Amino acid sequence: MSLRSDVEQIEGLKGHYHKGIQALKERDRNRVSVTSPVGSVDIDNALTSLYPTAHRWDYLIGHRLAASRILLLWIEVHSADGEHTIGEVTKKHDWLLQWVSTTTLNRYQRYFYWVSSGKCSFTSRSPQMKSLAGKWIVFCGRRLTFDSRN
Repeated sequence: MSLRSDVEQIEGLKGHYHKGIQALKERDRNRVSVTSPVGSVDIDNALTSLYPTAHRWDYLIGHRLAASRILLLWIEVHSADGEHTIGEVTKKHDWLLQWVSTTTLNRYQRYFYWVSSGKCSFTSRSPQMKSLAGKWIVFCGRRLTFDSRN
């Protein structure tokens, strides 16, 4: 199976898989750099009708590690202008974990990233980030550059 076929089999995602990082909105695409993206999905947009009141995560990007290994990068582009935003991102992450556990995407290795959509009132080293680190969410500031060789 491929990431594309796994995505296409999930209710709500059929037709939402795009090559590279093309599923990301342009303003968000400019905040993300991934060396070997195979495909992406705008999870928030794709699942709006199925989960209209859920705190949905934004994006999924598949990154090629090796010929047959794909790593999933789950990316949330969200404001970082106060402690309340940590709670909002945590709610989105909790929803994502619950949702992913019911799909074929659960078997992939994965990382979770929060990219600030504007002004940041804390840094990746701030004490407020400890709760996110416990959930394996990495706060990137205003830009994510992912290269698995690093």
